Amino acid sequence: MNEDPDAIERNGEGEPLTERSLLIPSITTASKNASRHVYSPTYITCLACALIVVYEMSLFLQFAPTTEIMESILCEAYYSQGSSVIVSPSIFTDEECKVAPIQTELALVLGWQPLFNSIAG
Repeated sequence: MNEDPDAIERNGEGEPLTERSLLIPSITTASKNASRHVYSPTYITCLACALIVVYEMSLFLQFAPTTEIMESILCEAYYSQGSSVIVSPSIFTDEECKVAPIQTELALVLGWQPLFNSIAG
């Protein structure tokens, strides 16, 4: 490389490097050069609370469709018991799926669901 042999190396503060100059800039110089924004604890707390609320709402919004899917599976299994014909779940009305045996089984599955969700893996 074609470096000028007379060029003087300078440290982070712009001073020429000598045998006694600091290799790491002082804290005051580093803090002057840092252009980061410091957020208040109130702002951080409000942001964390907002994120928690959004996360909880997303979990709550998936509960109704999941329950509907499980109910349709149980309804199909209930009405196809003892029959070799495959029954489409779309032919059942809500009233047909609200009978006691189906709802009992659904309540049992929903009761055990938190346990199965908490099992790792």
